[in-house]
Amino acid sequence: MLGFSKRTWVALAVAGAILMFPYQLFFGAFVLVAWAWSTISMTWENPRFASRFFAELLPDAPVVASMVNGDGFFAGYGCMYAIVRLGPNAPATPPERREPPLDWYYVWDRGWHPTPAAPDDRVLSIISNCADEWPDGLAAELRAGLLTDGNYYASDARAWPENLSVYAPTVGLAAYIRYGD
Repeated sequence: MLGFSKRTWVALAVAGAILMFPYQLFFGAFVLVAWAWSTISMTWENPRFASRFFAELLPDAPVVASMVNGDGFFAGYGCMYAIVRLGPNAPATPPERREPPLDWYYVWDRGWHPTPAAPDDRVLSIISNCADEWPDGLAAELRAGLLTDGNYYASDARAWPENLSVYAPTVGLAAYIRYGD
């Protein structure tokens, strides 16, 4: 082994471990700070996400449910949603943003379709995947909005059931729901 004795290799390994110790501490501190920041920022951001999402679209709509990502630093598959209650003077058609959003998770309109959606459509699975996280009855209201006339939905669920936007003035809800990573 390169002409070094076992004792020399052990001495080199110990010296390397001693010299790397500050870097290990730095890396460990970095991971700890990243985890803490993600947990704190999600705790701060989750209740505000829906109001920020709909600020331009429906500025006076009260928030019903809001979650950026429940898993924080260890984000895997999960639900992200912004759901607001529409007022009596809400527009009959989905409002649109004046400019495209800078962040991908603020995309609202992906090509609107009039309801009713097919009862076995993949869009309903997005609601089912996240329904346990919402207040009682909210999933039923969203399903009713998708299955009755006079509402709109936009989704990329034809390929993968991940994103769903619902504008349902007949049940008084507007929602953006994502089940994905």
